[in-house]
Amino acid sequence: MRYVNLLILSLCCTVLQGQDALFTTDQTMAMETGATAALMERLHISKKPLSSIDMDALIVSYCEALDPAKIYFTQAEVDGYRQRYANSLDMYIQRGNLTPAFEIFAAFSRHAKERTAFAVAALKDAKLDLNAPGTFPVDRRKLPWPADAAAVDSLWQRRIRLDLLGELFGEDRTSASSDTTAAARSKNRDTVPEVTAERLAEARARLTKRYSKIAGYLKLEAYEVEEVFLNSLTRQYDPHSTFFTKQSLEEFEIQMRNSLCGIGATLQDDEGYCTIKEIMPGGPLALDGRAKTDDRIIAVGQSAKDEPEDIVGMRLNKAISRIRGKQGTEIRLILEPHNGGPRKDIVLKRDQIKLVGQLASARCFDV
Repeated sequence: MRYVNLLILSLCCTVLQGQDALFTTDQTMAMETGATAALMERLHISKKPLSSIDMDALIVSYCEALDPAKIYFTQAEVDGYRQRYANSLDMYIQRGNLTPAFEIFAAFSRHAKERTAFAVAALKDAKLDLNAPGTFPVDRRKLPWPADAAAVDSLWQRRIRLDLLGELFGEDRTSASSDTTAAARSKNRDTVPEVTAERLAEARARLTKRYSKIAGYLKLEAYEVEEVFLNSLTRQYDPHSTFFTKQSLEEFEIQMRNSLCGIGATLQDDEGYCTIKEIMPGGPLALDGRAKTDDRIIAVGQSAKDEPEDIVGMRLNKAISRIRGKQGTEIRLILEPHNGGPRKDIVLKRDQIKLVGQLASARCFDV
């Protein structure tokens, strides 16, 4: 019997070595998970018990939160998670057990690494045909997941072609710096650059570097996975109830102080892109005038001469930490316009931003 147990242990260790390490629920997470469920049951206006929550919808919401562009999971996988966990997920939550959330995230992390390797290999393939017909929807949030692994491969092949064409025909990063005249930028927009072997090699290299970082950007700590999952739970009650980790609470307190140092923009994650949702009047971005609402920030440098770091696929909180900084320091942004125009390379100086739009106001009327 002892030898059988040793054999089983050995086999288990061998299997685990081939997988990403699975997070475990610590005491704090167990307490927070159970408390969140209890508070939603007792204090939410709906008074809905956890047992009445649609766990199928919760699992789908969680998978969408991890994979909003629907380019990692397959429909078969998501259906499998629903079949496996939907009938028991409420009991896991009540007991403060995050194992289902961690297991799904482990699969997501594995897919991120696999897709990174797939993309890098595709860029090295001399047979990559940029003239091949195909489409890749920019917004995939309302589309279904690909049916199977073959469909994911096809999706990524089209995405790679789109990204490579964007690198080739996006405005040259050296041509749109802050001292470039408007006339020169207009001339560049009217000229289609020649696709030389050198330009193609440079575009492949930049894209390879970006893809190589994606798996790292998608890597989360256990507390971040907990936050994603519990917010998927609270969204089943309403879209406004939110679970805060300690780190998110600090971000919330910045907003409550109505002051921060940065570029003067409200940013939002949109399918892995750091997207400008609002430009604050009087801030560095507004004064520069070239950025527009819904433009995407695809790279950030810490000075005019600093090589910009790709932030495509980076978690929004990490991207924001690179954009904020000390007052008066330079920041370089590579922007991808929302209308598909040429890229913009702008250099700004960070400044103190008063979040006046969030302040309460009042007026008195004589009647």
